[in-house]
Amino acid sequence: MISYFPDFYPDEILYSACARYIVHVNLKAQRASLEALFENRNKSAVVDLPSDISILVRQIPNEFNNAKLIINNHTLLPFYKPFLPQARLNLVQELMMDNPDKKNIPGTLGLMSSGIPFPHRLRFCDECSEEDKKIFGEMYWHRMHQIPGVFFCEKHQKVLLETMINYTGRGRKHHFVPLEKVKEDKMYFKPKSFPEGCEKNLMEISKIACKFLNANIEPVGLMNIQESYKALLSEDGYITQNNNVRFRNLKNNFNSYFGQELLSILTSIVQKETDTWLHKLLRKPRVTCHPIRHILLILFLGADIDLFKNIYKKPSPFGEGPWYCLNQAANHFHQPTIKECRITYGSNSNIPIGIFSCSCGFTYSRKGPDKNREDKFRKDRVHCFGEKWIEECQKVYKNPELSLRAKAKRLGVDPKTMIKYSSYENIDSSADEITVTAIELDKRKNSILQSIKNHESPSRSVIRRDNPRDYIWHYRNNREWLYSILPNNSNISRKYNKVDWLKVDREILESVRNAINEIFKYTGKPIRVTRSEISRRIEHPNLLEYSLKKLPRTREVISRFIESTEGFQIRRINWLYDNWNKDVNLTIWRFKREAGIKKESEFIKKYLIILLS
Repeated sequence: MISYFPDFYPDEILYSACARYIVHVNLKAQRASLEALFENRNKSAVVDLPSDISILVRQIPNEFNNAKLIINNHTLLPFYKPFLPQARLNLVQELMMDNPDKKNIPGTLGLMSSGIPFPHRLRFCDECSEEDKKIFGEMYWHRMHQIPGVFFCEKHQKVLLETMINYTGRGRKHHFVPLEKVKEDKMYFKPKSFPEGCEKNLMEISKIACKFLNANIEPVGLMNIQESYKALLSEDGYITQNNNVRFRNLKNNFNSYFGQELLSILTSIVQKETDTWLHKLLRKPRVTCHPIRHILLILFLGADIDLFKNIYKKPSPFGEGPWYCLNQAANHFHQPTIKECRITYGSNSNIPIGIFSCSCGFTYSRKGPDKNREDKFRKDRVHCFGEKWIEECQKVYKNPELSLRAKAKRLGVDPKTMIKYSSYENIDSSADEITVTAIELDKRKNSILQSIKNHESPSRSVIRRDNPRDYIWHYRNNREWLYSILPNNSNISRKYNKVDWLKVDREILESVRNAINEIFKYTGKPIRVTRSEISRRIEHPNLLEYSLKKLPRTREVISRFIESTEGFQIRRINWLYDNWNKDVNLTIWRFKREAGIKKESEFIKKYLIILLS
């Protein structure tokens, strides 16, 4: 355990506090600081979503000994939190506290495939840093300046300055670099300029992003978020009577509102007719979308963060729970014991269907909406009677004083249903077997219904995977009932627009050339030109990974400039030679160590001898 760790400053990111600690205790070796803080000399200095925080809090003084507090106040997780399913948030929090298997946290959040790139480098606001220097005596990295998709300081409305310190684990990935050193050595670039008309919206995005970061809102559920959006869209006339989104109108107005230049900066242009990120936000939520894209839609709808504090929901067609149990065999008949109502819609209509499941096993449904109090006691179909009802059915059926119709009326069914669940009375040889079958049927039904309850928006494949045995049994023996309670089949045919690869090739080629120039012009320690390094610097990295064969001009340029091991070693040697302190004696072994050359070819050996002789 270490005896000192600096106090956290307002809005300071954990990376910054670790960097200040190293300066305060005057540690020269970065690996030694990693060992002191995280018990791991190979720990990466992660900016946004660090892991092993539980190890850190064990090492630092007790006043900081709260991992959840650090995660909520000094990392970027609260920015993503409202838009996550609860189960995924729990998993990410566990990984941030303790991650022995080195699992990819951004990948777990879905950020790698979100379409919104991470910032290339750390950013800061010049005015914030000067204010911090006056108030606290030193500068520090603000977490709100490191949010992907944020380009302006929310407080001063100034463009953030990009430094030469990599945001992701590239280059000196084991180093915590303090902001003081960056400003002192002028390791930052001139502020970016944005197209006219973009700045206002980019500032608004920064404001809402910072509100989400500081509000620390718990997950509200993807379905609830979608319903909130649809309710607001309905007010603006974007929802049809059948509850469908008028995507063509929405897409055109959305693109016009923000403009192609702004959406291009945020890699969020909505071009295609189907299967865009906007469709994913407003259709059945199967995947999470990046918060920046939620913010774009929130701004378009004229809403704010309050939308998430008080989720905007349409009134339920069946009112608010609890709802009444209609099991006439139960002693809580007509009592409000049902706490959950699942709402589906008919495949050929927009009529809501409510499915109500009681803890006694009785499950029924009715078409909505409820128009009066009497409707709350109506059932159109019974999906599952439950063991309690079956036991009472068997008991009532044995009563010789009642007619069959009277017995059925007592339990709220027709005579045929009464006979179906009580036919063992007339078959002595297999009475027990048939009794078990009736109870088993309800058990199997309850099992499927429970699987549906366990998921926020289940698909048929999810239910089948969750409960394969009962699903197959119902498919073979009780298919009509199974299909009546399953969500609509998502395997519908889709039309895809043909991609113009020649056009894509022309567009991506320019980005690749700019990325290569940026790598070669970098004045710091050289970075090797590789396909993966180029991919990291362009807007659509997946194109180089999966579709390079379809981009002949781009492929030719990449193959021409990709560096071999020997070529990169020569560039490192030349850079080091140009930047070598002339007062320090040059020796080959020392030069090789500083240049990071472990194995060299005969050509490199000769090159070094000639250069240093």
